[in-house]
Amino acid sequence: MQTFPFVIFFYGVLGSVAVEVLKILRVYQTGRDFPTRYSKWGFWVARSLLALIGGAVAAAYTLENPVVAIHVGASIPSIIETIAHTPPRETPRTTTGT
Repeated sequence: MQTFPFVIFFYGVLGSVAVEVLKILRVYQTGRDFPTRYSKWGFWVARSLLALIGGAVAAAYTLENPVVAIHVGASIPSIIETIAHTPPRETPRTTTGT
């Protein structure tokens, strides 16, 4: 059965959003004060973009399994952090015999 790319995109977004829902639920369960970041529009813009990136990456992988797409969406913050902190590899210099 073929899964359409927009469905996989949706599941990727859903996985990313689920991570934030879990964080909010933990705040409620611990009884701590609600973090101020949740009242700032900039946080929600950035978090929404991150969710969309999660959906786009899941769709780009051309996944067929919605569960895997949810996993990709949920892991996108870690994937981006890894990419951002990985130094670029140096390409070996080639010498020409002259």
